[in-house]
Amino acid sequence: MEYLEIITLAFIGLGAFVLQWKKDLRFVSFINVLLTAVVVLLMKRFVSPTDYNQLYALLAIVGMNYVLAQLQVLQKEGIRILIPIISFGAYLVLFKSESITVLGDEYSSVNKFVISGVVLSVLTYEFGLMKRFFITKLFHGLEVAEIIKSVMIFFMALAVFFGGFGAGSFGLLVVAAAFISTSFYRKEDTISYGVSFLSLSLLAGLLTLTGETEVNLINADVLEGLLVGIFGAYFIGQLWNTTNRFMLILAYSMFLVFSSIFLFLLTVYGQMGGMDAFIGILIGSAAVNIIQGKEYIGQTIFSFLLIVGLTLPSFMINEELETFEAEVESSVSNKKDEQVVQARILDLKEIVGSYKLDPSASNVLFHLGKKGETKGAFKNVNGKVVLAEDITTSTFEIELSMENFTTFNGFRDESLRGDEYFKVDKFPVMSYKASSIVDKGNDNYEINGEFTMLGVTKDIIVSLNRIEKNGKNVISGKGVIDRRDFGMTPSATEGNVVTFEYEALLK
Repeated sequence: MEYLEIITLAFIGLGAFVLQWKKDLRFVSFINVLLTAVVVLLMKRFVSPTDYNQLYALLAIVGMNYVLAQLQVLQKEGIRILIPIISFGAYLVLFKSESITVLGDEYSSVNKFVISGVVLSVLTYEFGLMKRFFITKLFHGLEVAEIIKSVMIFFMALAVFFGGFGAGSFGLLVVAAAFISTSFYRKEDTISYGVSFLSLSLLAGLLTLTGETEVNLINADVLEGLLVGIFGAYFIGQLWNTTNRFMLILAYSMFLVFSSIFLFLLTVYGQMGGMDAFIGILIGSAAVNIIQGKEYIGQTIFSFLLIVGLTLPSFMINEELETFEAEVESSVSNKKDEQVVQARILDLKEIVGSYKLDPSASNVLFHLGKKGETKGAFKNVNGKVVLAEDITTSTFEIELSMENFTTFNGFRDESLRGDEYFKVDKFPVMSYKASSIVDKGNDNYEINGEFTMLGVTKDIIVSLNRIEKNGKNVISGKGVIDRRDFGMTPSATEGNVVTFEYEALLK
């Protein structure tokens, strides 16, 4: 976590709040410059270091346009778009042969989609001015400002699409920077919309902070986050019209608390919240800011939400989980090419004999959920393995104590040990027993055994390999169980299929 960005965001959020309170509208553009600078610094986390110069050049253009926009002569209609066109035209020419790597994906920095997005961003307000004459003739009674806003939203939607399609998050940042730079030359409400477009460029990067990869709009948590963002931003906007400042501060506080809860729920139950749900809140807030944006309100909301989104994941990420996964990663990989690099598979028949598992170096790692969002482990696994001369008649007796069970979240573990799930008081141990294995060739084997959980015993197949680590013999493999087979309540949201991977040291 970079504290400079967090401190700057806190300064921006509080400053914008105070300025809105005092109705001092002179610094809207300046705060947009500061927000652009913060977003550029944050984007450095997700961009290859060799491409930082493109980010700095973009920030320099925004800053230059802010300074030049203070000249009254450049604010005149017909003239005000010249500097943005020239400056971004120069940027596009300068980097036309460059590429940029964002979140591991490489894009051409300048392509027809990015160029289209920039052109639309610069000209969108002027398009609104032109269209108002045609629309007022067709739709009598519409206010000119509302016509301009409607046309702007339409063209900016196209610009955002082109920018994101052409260069991912970086393309969105370029489009937002072009809109913000152009807005400096105007003195009307649309100048406040820039923060909404700016926020879009960080969504994919924020998602990676909690290890998630996508946002599915039909997920209940994302939809609820979207509605919370819409309601929260709209309600706060309405409260600014009242004189009850206590209720306004309370509304901000509650909005941030609910946003934090949505994000934190990832650690308790993945389908109830997480960064994807939090992103729904950001998008809902950004949409409301475009529709009813007022001076500093969007800047304040975005700053405070971004502080939550950047700081909370660092507390949510469990260091114990990261350490444990790092320790077992080399031996539980599902990819054979990785197995070959990390540990060569050896002949099991070479170590015929009777062994016990070393509990301190034996564990089972499991994943549950549609995206494997719930992770857990059994540590200190006990058991006995007898590898017979006829390898197919080998026996395995493995014991998994619920005392060694963890999902790396104490609150969730306590719930899982209760009567609704594992009923630990009645069933303190799970077990796996097998009296035969199948030789699959190339030193790969399958164990056909009986797994007992919650008093129910079912046959399951587990893969088996022998590897060597630090001169010691280790067995590893993977398997799958369906928790419904053992009497647990079905749940499409939690997930029913558990994938597990194990590693056990023989001694």
